Amino acid sequence: MGLIMNLKDIEANIVKIAKTGAVLDALIQTTGVGVLVHFAEHHDAAIVNRLFLALPAGSRKTAFASWLLAYGAVMVNTDQAMKKERPFLWDKDKVTTPEAAAEDMWYNHKPEKAIDETFDLQKAVRALLKRAGTAGKLEHGDGDTLKALAKCVGIAESDVPTRPKAAVPPANLFPQEEVAKTE
Repeated sequence: MGLIMNLKDIEANIVKIAKTGAVLDALIQTTGVGVLVHFAEHHDAAIVNRLFLALPAGSRKTAFASWLLAYGAVMVNTDQAMKKERPFLWDKDKVTTPEAAAEDMWYNHKPEKAIDETFDLQKAVRALLKRAGTAGKLEHGDGDTLKALAKCVGIAESDVPTRPKAAVPPANLFPQEEVAKTE
């Protein structure tokens, strides 16, 4: 798919995303309840882990994990060597309740923050750059420091206020770049 789309294609994709997302949410719920039914009988954490690990990158894994922990006799695997492949283990002290899980949609767990609560880093850096541009003296940096900071959040160099070079060059903000240059 190319980067340029006409408005008709964009609108069609938005409808498709809404429908596909709703279908996926329902499929995850139904499959999750089925996994819990199987787990209640067999204590097979492998099937729980396969479902969890199968969730696509865009799904709310924290919400699904909360749902699993609420209704499954599972616990989070904290073993550093194994937790990536086996995020959940059987917890013999808990009970699995697939009937209750069926009544509680997984995506209602761990609600996301409202978008107005999202910290806009680029906006904050722009405000900082504006203050730095009007400051009489800039401690611990110069124009190059401001350009490097702006680049980190996708701000064009042309949007960075000009500053005179520091008499003493500031410490490198990104020491890993120095390592890369020497390799």
